[in-house]
Amino acid sequence: MDKTAICSKKLIWASNYPDRANRKDFGVPKGYLVVCYTGPASEENLAAYATDARRAMEALGGRFIARGLPVKTFEAGKYERSIVIEFESTDAAIRAYEHPSYQAILPRLGVMRDMRVIEGDEPT
Repeated sequence: MDKTAICSKKLIWASNYPDRANRKDFGVPKGYLVVCYTGPASEENLAAYATDARRAMEALGGRFIARGLPVKTFEAGKYERSIVIEFESTDAAIRAYEHPSYQAILPRLGVMRDMRVIEGDEPT
């Protein structure tokens, strides 16, 4: 991301959080790739996908925060695998998902998931 884009992102963030805008150290909030499986992947497909997908995401700047089956579900929650991966920004999370190295691995999974990128509450 170039300096103009970073500056613009900081200004947008500051306008969304005016109570924090006076802080001298505010920056761009972290980005999180949130993955919720909508159904189970076969053990064979998961084995073919998981290790290489994790390596690819980590090589692209991701840090795995949480992964696994839920301890408890509420409301419309499904008892399916969920993953949260942290990135330096939402742009970095989007770039990682769209990167050719990850996209080459993705078809191995064989199941659609609910995936979204969200912005962290605190700046980096």
